[in-house]
Amino acid sequence: MGEPRAGRPSVSRVNDRRLRPLGLTFAQMPVLAALSKADALSQKELAGLARIEQPSMAQLLARMDRDGLIRRTPPSMIDGSA
Repeated sequence: MGEPRAGRPSVSRVNDRRLRPLGLTFAQMPVLAALSKADALSQKELAGLARIEQPSMAQLLARMDRDGLIRRTPPSMIDGSA
């Protein structure tokens, strides 16, 4: 595939522009798609599905939580160990 041609925007940037009016970004799409199929997934599971590192996923999820797109739940509330 290689690098995008000089002056040509990446697929991610093009999609970010299209999603911006909805308050979304291209990076959020795998998270939203995965969560639409499962009630709760761990940060580790989401990072694996999206094929990004866990620190990047943590930042993405924090922004999505802040923006009201998702609601983060502590693991103890999900697995019943609380």
